[in-house]
Amino acid sequence: MQNVHLLVVFNNNDFKDPWCKQGGSLTNWKWEQISPKRAKYWEIKWLSDGRLSEIPDAEEGEFQECERIAIKIWPYDSHS
Repeated sequence: MQNVHLLVVFNNNDFKDPWCKQGGSLTNWKWEQISPKRAKYWEIKWLSDGRLSEIPDAEEGEFQECERIAIKIWPYDSHS
């Protein structure tokens, strides 16, 4: 099962999750809008023991870069 991240974007670049555990800049994530409702970005994560089983040939303490897809859920526009 994949993780779902809910991010609130403001001023067209900065984001925070609703629980303020994560925040940053879309520019730093190489954000690229690919349609009115979709975008792709690169996420870099530090690997700890708990995540090693998800990634073949990974070692603890390595960084993992993954391309992710974002879906706009609000405001909803049925015409786009």
